[in-house]
This record gives sequence, C-alpha cells and structure tokens, in this order.
Amino acid sequence: MKDLNKHTRALADSLKAAMTIGDNGATTTAEGWYATSLPETVTIDQVKTIQEHNSAVTAALPIALAELGMPVLKANPALAQLTASVAAGHDTISADIVREYQHGKSTINGHVISAHTVNAAGPYRGELALAVKHVRAMADDLLTGGAK
Repeated sequence: MKDLNKHTRALADSLKAAMTIGDNGATTTAEGWYATSLPETVTIDQVKTIQEHNSAVTAALPIALAELGMPVLKANPALAQLTASVAAGHDTISADIVREYQHGKSTINGHVISAHTVNAAGPYRGELALAVKHVRAMADDLLTGGAK
C-alpha cells in the first residue's frame, strides 16, 4: 500500500493528540486545533473569509443555474435535470436541479442538490482514498484478527 503523504501523517498525529474519545465512540477535539494546524502564512480569519465566500457561491450557483436553465428545462421535457459546477481552487462547488423529485408522497419541482467537493485536485489528491485503505486495514486487523 502506498504511504500517506508526510504532511497528512503529521496532521493525523497532531489531531490524535488533540482528541479525546468517550465510551460512546464520540470524540472531542481541542478547541482551536484547526487554526493551529494551518500553514504559517494562512490565518484562521483568511480561512473564514474563504469559507464565507464559498458559502455564498454555493447559494448563488443554483439561483444562476435556475435562471439560465429553467427555460431550457421547460423547452425540453425529456431533460431530467440541470447541472453546473465551479472550480474553487482545488475544490469544486456544484449544483443540480432535478425537474421532478419524489419525497415521500410529495412531488418537488426544481429539487436542488448542492455540493462542495474538497480536494478534487492538487497535491493531496488521492490522500483520502489512502486514508480509507489505512482505516480498513486497521479494522480488519483489530476487529477481525486479520480474518478478511
């Protein structure tokens, strides 16, 4: 198995040291850990400013998509949904508008599905997949004695 990036490993070690876990499996992380983990040139205020902007873009995207795309959806009854995405640095902000969505007994016209996909590209691309493999290997060893 490919090794985790050294920075990912260091963050995991730092997080583990900042976390406590209860008997119910829920953890708490020391307040302020995230801010202290940032690169030296990045402040928590800068992060918050970017997060606020991304939140606004996430809200604006389905509005723009609807205003641009609803006439197309109306003109093409076979079209099931509209889709849009915006590159946000290494991340992607996306929105889908589904023509007709069943929610229990209710039908929702113009159902919006929004997402902010983190680490869609960049130097840590693939790290989450490696982390998942690491966790699954630990689970196999610790929970099943490696029986899998």
